[in-house]
Amino acid sequence: MVYVPSAFHILHQSAAGKLHVRLESAFQTPGIIFTSTDAVIPNLIWISRARLAKGIDEAGHLTVAPELIVEILSPGEGNKQRDKEVKLKLYSLHGV
Repeated sequence: MVYVPSAFHILHQSAAGKLHVRLESAFQTPGIIFTSTDAVIPNLIWISRARLAKGIDEAGHLTVAPELIVEILSPGEGNKQRDKEVKLKLYSLHGV
């Protein structure tokens, strides 16, 4: 399933930016394609150089699980349920 979020709140982006700076080798809003039906765009990831070297497709999307994914919760029960349950399950299945 492909999850396409609406535009993020400015405070949401501020939190992601602060984390990005502190994690140094992190990427903001990368596309991750686990399978042809499971693709996501998390807020922030950290991936080791070894995994990164093996896991980028021709379009520049990750196709392997990073070591860390950060989802900053957006307001609204639907958003929270998606991030805390659906995406968490997907990430767990792929070894995040």
